Amino acid sequence: MDQFFIQRQSDLNEISLSILEKSSELSLGCDRPQEVKKLHSKENQVVLENLEPLKRNKNLRYLQLDYFQLKGQVFSDLSTFVSLERLALDSCSLTKWNWISDLLNLKDLSIISGRFIDISPIKNLRQLKKLNLYQNGITNLGPIETLIEIEELSIAWNKILDISPLSSLLNLESLKLNGNNKLQSLAPLEGLKKTETIVR
Repeated sequence: MDQFFIQRQSDLNEISLSILEKSSELSLGCDRPQEVKKLHSKENQVVLENLEPLKRNKNLRYLQLDYFQLKGQVFSDLSTFVSLERLALDSCSLTKWNWISDLLNLKDLSIISGRFIDISPIKNLRQLKKLNLYQNGITNLGPIETLIEIEELSIAWNKILDISPLSSLLNLESLKLNGNNKLQSLAPLEGLKKTETIVR
């Protein structure tokens, strides 16, 4: 099986451990995330404080965990998924994310409504093509200047003053920076010839 998606609380009753170990895509969402304590399977249990069964999956390329209050080891456990190419942790109240620096194969990263300011953990993720950091507390874009493969970037609704680090992103096609009300100048974007869409 290549893909497995969970969208509702009722879908979380039973999940075969083999699905978790073999799926290349896994999306976990929930209409009542505060009630999610465990993902059940007949043979084992996957607790949201421990992603141990998923760690045995060496082929996982896409993981989406939205609206979960992830606790304990969960975030640091994610650093073991080095084959991940797409990762979404939207509305998970993420504050510490140094572990992400180990995920060097990421091409698509979305962290919406986190609670972090420092984005230095992503500075070595040089395969990134799509990056969505919408609505965090970001002020300094310095670490992004090394991510020269980025084609789509959303940094809307942060606290950004200076976008000069973006001048090195020569492959950038789409940029969303609306909601950064104290932004000083758009001049650093003038040399970005491929950038067709700018939402400001």
